[in-house]
Amino acid sequence: MNVPKLRFKEFSDEWEEKKLGDIGKISMCRRVMKNETSIVGEIPFYKIGTFGKEADSYISRSLFDKYVIKYPFPQKGDILLSAAGTIGRTVVFNGKPSYFQDSNIVWIANNEKQIKNNFLYFIYSNIKWQTENTTIPRLYNDNLANIEIKIPSLQEQEKIANFLSSVDKKIELTEDKLEVFKEYKKGVMQKIFSQEIRFKDENGNDYLEWEEKKLGDIGKFYRGHSYNASNVSDKGILVLRSNNIKDNKINYFDLQFVNKECKKEIILRNNDIIICMANGSKRLVGKTGEYKTNNKFEKVTVGAFCSIFRSENNFAKFLFQIKKYFDEIALILEGTNINNLKNSNLEEMVFCIPQSLQEQEKIANFLSAIDEKIEKIENSLNELKEFKKGLLQQMFV
Repeated sequence: MNVPKLRFKEFSDEWEEKKLGDIGKISMCRRVMKNETSIVGEIPFYKIGTFGKEADSYISRSLFDKYVIKYPFPQKGDILLSAAGTIGRTVVFNGKPSYFQDSNIVWIANNEKQIKNNFLYFIYSNIKWQTENTTIPRLYNDNLANIEIKIPSLQEQEKIANFLSSVDKKIELTEDKLEVFKEYKKGVMQKIFSQEIRFKDENGNDYLEWEEKKLGDIGKFYRGHSYNASNVSDKGILVLRSNNIKDNKINYFDLQFVNKECKKEIILRNNDIIICMANGSKRLVGKTGEYKTNNKFEKVTVGAFCSIFRSENNFAKFLFQIKKYFDEIALILEGTNINNLKNSNLEEMVFCIPQSLQEQEKIANFLSAIDEKIEKIENSLNELKEFKKGLLQQMFV
């Protein structure tokens, strides 16, 4: 039967089978030529790269007025859909004057007599998008029109959409809260490491002045090893690579194991910092992630494009998060064709740090407490997203 697993109790009718092309005409804005755009102007022009973000291109008011009258244009509340690049991204059109890049951004001109826009939004979220096998993914109008969906009565649509919108609102509030704490941490770190904020000792007295130290004097660096195809296995020692570092965390995806023994120095320990030393994308070089002992894996090491920084001092890890560190990385990489760091590049970096180990410890404890709060919010956010994912799977046919 065409009924979902999870349903509001007042509804029992089967859902109706439709194709997206049955609910309205697939529409797009009139093509805008490059010479009709500018980097400043009156009307934002959204291309596929800026869809759902800030516009970096504009068209004139006169061109906008002309095209809105003569050619298709979305109504307020219509669900705009990316048909190129990352397929299936959605934006609810807010009705404000703006224009969109012809066939790359489309919408269904739906009059809401069959399907409510707020319900269609969640239909899109639940579709597994299939695209033509091209270098740049593309969703053609025929592909979109032939996608099969199942829809309930308008009353049930409204109830489902309102419920899921409340979940989305909670996700949005949690994301906002997370951003507030991240910005707070960034601001307070700037003040601490510029010494605008100083801690005092137990008697309320100032600590000693800060001193300059090389990173190589604060901890040790170990470069990872390369492994050839004959070493790769389905078990053994887990190798983390540069692509596993994201947002100051270690992500366990696309895992690779080797059956070759590693030097004990490069077997990861709790609180080791993993550094991306080489990557095709220059912006990723220098990114770090803190390793936390993972009980799923007996031994973990890093590949040749990573290094390990190890220090007994918990304060040291925050040096890899401040603006000065990233400024230094940018200077090293500036003008080079190879996005590659050496351990010696990092060892020679000089930072101004507290002479007093007690002050270092106070700073580390203070910042670690913020990190713990951020981690809790991130966990809550992930749980909410998983909750929504489960709802989408169970509340739709």
